[in-house]
Amino acid sequence: MADHVVGTVEELPPGSRKIVEVEGQSVGVFNVHGCFYALKNRCPHQGAPLCLGSLKGTALPSAPGEYLWGREGEILRCPWHGWEFDVTTGQSVWNPHRVRVRAFEVTVEPEAPDPAVETFPVSVRQELFVEMQHLVTTFDGHPWNWAAHEQGERTPRKNEMSRWNNGKDLSFIPLRPERVVEVRYDYMEGNRVRHTAQFERWRPDRDPRSCTYEQLERPVQFNLAEVLTSR
Repeated sequence: MADHVVGTVEELPPGSRKIVEVEGQSVGVFNVHGCFYALKNRCPHQGAPLCLGSLKGTALPSAPGEYLWGREGEILRCPWHGWEFDVTTGQSVWNPHRVRVRAFEVTVEPEAPDPAVETFPVSVRQELFVEMQHLVTTFDGHPWNWAAHEQGERTPRKNEMSRWNNGKDLSFIPLRPERVVEVRYDYMEGNRVRHTAQFERWRPDRDPRSCTYEQLERPVQFNLAEVLTSR
């Protein structure tokens, strides 16, 4: 099964679960004591929605006359007939070597750089919001309007929703290009800055019309085949 994004860590605090649809299968994702596990939402007994069952503990191996209870929150009890499964492995409690429910690997990926990370204090952002209102315009005739029609590219207009969080709105309001800022950036990829550009300073001394791609430093590129075959 291919990788699928099912949510954020914040959406699944310890002790919680989330039922998701992945490639036509219902899957339950669990946060057990800060660790994440996923099981197919179907009991191998009679097809019950297993992941809707209660989470319990279980009796632990103990000496004669003793009764130890543990692993609280790690044992999933089927809501129909009470079959119990280990959330961390998918194995049944009563017959772990022969009966199990399918388990899926869950990984927590580091959060990607957020294009919406604040570069100014909130107070400054509020001031800029007011200050920039007279520059608000439409995409008609805007220098970035070409980006709306590029097929198969992650252009500014096509990237209005985050690929890391489907519910996050990254749309922007076009401004007339009459203010100049100096930024840091990693490198150019085609005609766009790769990764998020970082604000350095305002440049009131520059005319916006003089700020073109030609002023950017680009690494020297070679055709490797030509280099290797040259004499």
